[in-house]
Order: sequence, then C-alpha cells, then structure tokens
Amino acid sequence: SGPTISVPYRILRSGNSVVTRSLDALTLTIQLDTSDLNTLKSYSTLGTSIYNTYVNISQNAVLDLAKNGLTASVVRISLLINDTTSPSLVAFIFDRNVGVLTLQFSETISINPFNATQITIQSSQLPANVNVTLSGGSATLVNLTSLNLVLLPSDLFTLFLIPGIGTMNSNTYISVTNLTITDASGIALAPIIPVNALQATAILGDTTKPTIAGFTLDMNKGLLILNVSKPVDSMTLNIIKLILQNSA
Repeated sequence: SGPTISVPYRILRSGNSVVTRSLDALTLTIQLDTSDLNTLKSYSTLGTSIYNTYVNISQNAVLDLAKNGLTASVVRISLLINDTTSPSLVAFIFDRNVGVLTLQFSETISINPFNATQITIQSSQLPANVNVTLSGGSATLVNLTSLNLVLLPSDLFTLFLIPGIGTMNSNTYISVTNLTITDASGIALAPIIPVNALQATAILGDTTKPTIAGFTLDMNKGLLILNVSKPVDSMTLNIIKLILQNSA
C-alpha cells in the first residue's frame, strides 16, 4: 500500500489549526497544520489524484448531535483541488565560515532541478547595489522546506574580496528568478526582483584561519609566491615571520 499520514489530535484542538462546520452540520472543514500539509505535499503517490487519495476514519472520530459515534470507514476523495500556489523564498542565512547559504521556503520543495546560477547576492535593494550572481554550487535538503547551498570557492572568494557585501544583515540581500527551484508539484518559485531583494536573517562570521596551500620559489627572478587557502590582506603580511628551510 501507499504512504499514509495520521492527522494528530492536536490538529483539532491547538495551534493554528481550526475545525469549522457548515450551518446544516453536514460538512466539517479542517485547516491542516502547516507541517502536515508540507508532509502531504512531499508524496507523489498521495493527494495527487482522486485514485490515490482516501481518508481512513476511525470509529467514533466524531459524534452526531445525539452523541452517536461515527462509523469507521475508508472513503475515496470526491474532489481534489491541486496545488497551484508558487513557493516563495522566505528567509536565508549566510555562513561565511563554511561558505553555505541556508534557504528557507514557504512550502515543500523539490531539489531536482535546482539552479544556483539564478541566485544573486546583493549589498542592498538599491539599483546601485554591489552584487554577485552565483556561478554554481552544491545543494542538499535540510528538511522538506529548506536546503543548504555550498558556494563554489570562486563565488565565496569574490564575496570575501568585495567590501560592503555579505558581512552583516544590513548589507546582505538575495534576489532569485523563477528558474531557481520548484515545489513538489513542479510549480516554479515566485521570483524576487533586485529592488525587492530579501534581507538576510543572520550572518555567521568567518572564523576559519587561512593556511598555506603551497608555494613557488623563482630563483631567476627572486620571487617567493605563496598560495593561500582563502583571500588575505597582503598589507598585513609580516615578512620576518617567514623562514626558508631545507626540511620540515
């Protein structure tokens, strides 16, 4: 058999969920909890057709006005209204330490396909903002509605090198096109244009120390070329702390 979702008791009694009935008391309308709705949207074989959508109702799940309990039954859906709402990007965090963007969406998303090149990091919403459009990245799902995007080193280094962008909430915004990602139903993301760019929820500071990845010694030109693991401020180099030696 296919997937099932048990609607928890809390859905009828607490939180944002609401149960209403029609005036003739013959129709009950249940506003599903957001987490349950997102779980439902994650299944391709439940809630997508009248042929794969049933409700299993336990005995006495509800009482009539004379206090008689409901008869247990499994009933196929009468009408299915498909999801037509575009998902939206609602929040993001930039971790400068590991070069990861955590993107939070309004509903269940599908990571295939995902196109990082449709994402632009901006310093503000103003037309003259400094911006970096990503050239790629590796995305993995965190949960049904969020993902982690590991930036390419070239994009991360560009953000490090440009002053005034990606260092605090006030200078970190994101804009996206509708080609970035879709929801579980294949509906494209609602675009965020640059002048309405979304501000970062949080920026996690860079605390990773740079390392020497290798070096070149040019005996013809008298050059010592150091290759470092991340961008550095050349003006802070203390030459007297460098020693050339014939063994490790």
